[in-house]
Amino acid sequence: MVAPGLELRVEPRFCGPPGFAHGGFASGSLAALLGGATEVTLRRPVPLGRSLPVRRSGDRSLVVEDDGVLLAEAQPAEVELAVPEQVTADEAHAAAGRLRYFDAPVFPACFGCGPERAPGDGLRIFPGRVAGRPLWAAPWTPDPSVRAASARRPVPGGRLARWPRRPQARRRVGPARRQRGGARGGQDHLDHRAALLRRRRRSAAGSLDDERPRRPGMTTGRRGVALTPMETRHEVIVRAAQLADELGYEAFALPEGWGLDSTLVLTEVALRTRRITLVSAVLSVWGRTPATLAMTAATLHQLAQGRYVLGLGPSTRALVEGFHDVAFDHPAGMLREVTTKVRVLLAGERAQLDATTGARPLRLGQPPAPDLPIWLAALGDRTTRVAAELADGWFPMFVTRDRLAGWTVELGRVRQAAGLRPGPLTVAAGPMTVADADTGSARDLAAGCVAWYLSSMGDVYARAVTNQGYGTAVKAVLAANPRPSPRSMVVPPEAEVLVDELTAHGTPEQVRDRLDRWDDTADITMVGLPPGLPWDTIEATLRAAAP
Repeated sequence: MVAPGLELRVEPRFCGPPGFAHGGFASGSLAALLGGATEVTLRRPVPLGRSLPVRRSGDRSLVVEDDGVLLAEAQPAEVELAVPEQVTADEAHAAAGRLRYFDAPVFPACFGCGPERAPGDGLRIFPGRVAGRPLWAAPWTPDPSVRAASARRPVPGGRLARWPRRPQARRRVGPARRQRGGARGGQDHLDHRAALLRRRRRSAAGSLDDERPRRPGMTTGRRGVALTPMETRHEVIVRAAQLADELGYEAFALPEGWGLDSTLVLTEVALRTRRITLVSAVLSVWGRTPATLAMTAATLHQLAQGRYVLGLGPSTRALVEGFHDVAFDHPAGMLREVTTKVRVLLAGERAQLDATTGARPLRLGQPPAPDLPIWLAALGDRTTRVAAELADGWFPMFVTRDRLAGWTVELGRVRQAAGLRPGPLTVAAGPMTVADADTGSARDLAAGCVAWYLSSMGDVYARAVTNQGYGTAVKAVLAANPRPSPRSMVVPPEAEVLVDELTAHGTPEQVRDRLDRWDDTADITMVGLPPGLPWDTIEATLRAAAP
């Protein structure tokens, strides 16, 4: 039953992901209609600028639907919160300068944390992790214009007339207490922080130099987690994603090969995580049509409430021909064509038809998502050019730090000359990583994964590493593994340079030190996890490498 006069409307100013409401603002607006301590669950992104009817569900709950699709639920809460020790102003300022997500934010116009929002227009909260504590904090002085005023209410006080007011439980979730005055100079600090971020994002080479002091055991870099297609333990994948979400990683990248359908697994991950960005890294441009890829991306974009990146790649001849039974012809051209067609559909335009030109082209039957990021995996000269011209991000594998730095500059020039995409190209790359007190075991696990890729995944990775100047070492690996087996791969001593360049292994302290070097080269340092690691090793590695 629709509650008379009740509706939820979020104006475009209060956006999160493009086209959708900021989750916290939407939740707070709905909670205000119920009144008192309230638990709100968002089931789907809430659209902007539309009046959505609110109906009662049961005795004390509210439900918001859009044409029969459940968007959100609100119900009374009896939640006890463990209040942490107060964060000092100095700690908050230091934390705000520690997180580098804002160097190239996914949602720069977000009402909550978008650095492109003007003072007084958005909240402009730029949090970071507090040194030595499992907390996130930022200095913030509320602007007088920032107030929740979008929910339509039928009675004074914002509560349903027939429902009695409920007293606030001690330490329950509910209206915030009146806060003390902000730290001195808080807004000046945020303005300086936003200006600093804009300067960094304009850097042609994508350099992220950072001279802020670090404490032992903490990085100031942006970090992501990347699995391999050989990791097919569903429960391990989901558990790793949840831990990465908890630890503050920015991205979780799940590839697809010949095992699990990664899009189905990412759907579960989307429903069981809260803030981490999910990346299909990557889907083959040969395995699905552009229309199917666009439908998949738009669906995951909604389920993850804007936390989704579509990763595409040309794959390898061995997989395309040996699994999909498709001729591996002109991979760069295929990558360009599919990327272009997917973007057209996500922008809400009609499909580009080549084979059936007499048919009536259709549009995607979902809300357009023109700002959905697309990353491309590429290693060859032609495919990397496609990435520079058409992609939002570049996700290469088995590229050394030295080569990555120079390559990024080259691709930046290509991108600028093409002028097809706004902003710099986000570079997400990193080493195979294993942290273990047994340094010999950590080395062998990481090295074995490198050897497997060079020996068993066609010639694409062996050729790419050879072209970076390591041909002799690649030949030594191939000679040492004449009959590749995942359980017996080795990197011989004469090829140890590949272990040094392409992995981060050792004790947690050694792993952090190796990854810190990548932070100066990649925008997002991707922590690669070899397949089949015991859970204890996965957890130790993720904790050691955490941002």
